[in-house]
Amino acid sequence: MDPLSVVFYIALPSAFASFLLEARRKGRATGLCAYTWGYFQGSSGLLLGTLTLLFSLSAAESNGINSTLAVVFVMGAAWATAGYYVIRRRRWAWVVHTIASFNPAWWMINYVYARNRWNEFVTPDKPTAPELSGTPSSETPSPLPATSGFRTRIRRWHWESWCCYGELPRFCSSCLSVPPIMTPAVK
Repeated sequence: MDPLSVVFYIALPSAFASFLLEARRKGRATGLCAYTWGYFQGSSGLLLGTLTLLFSLSAAESNGINSTLAVVFVMGAAWATAGYYVIRRRRWAWVVHTIASFNPAWWMINYVYARNRWNEFVTPDKPTAPELSGTPSSETPSPLPATSGFRTRIRRWHWESWCCYGELPRFCSSCLSVPPIMTPAVK
């Protein structure tokens, strides 16, 4: 594959997807750090992994399976899986994807990038990311943020967005209504 085809088949679609995903994230999760590079990494890993899987299956069909082809298949599966979960902001996927790139320049760039966003990644102790999935989590945030720091903005955003799902009895700045489940009884 020549460098020009890599640009057309992987980099441009990944860049387009990353800007679309970032615009969607920006509309739902204000106060978080931008994640365009993360979306680009995940999209390119998903696309490259899928193309590698298809290539290895095609080569296996025509030439038979050998050890090199098995390694290429496993790498394609690792890239595609890690790429998908990088888009979903999983810590383990970011680490696997960065190491699997075999590019020391990307290792350094991704180290700095991930260090700035490490607390925003989804971990096993906080398995859902409501700002990305659109579903409320089981924990309820503090309703009265006192200061205007980063955590407070996140808490305030969670408070306002969860009320749209009928979880909390409060007006929401995005829908400007009281959820029907929580409407007070009229006397």
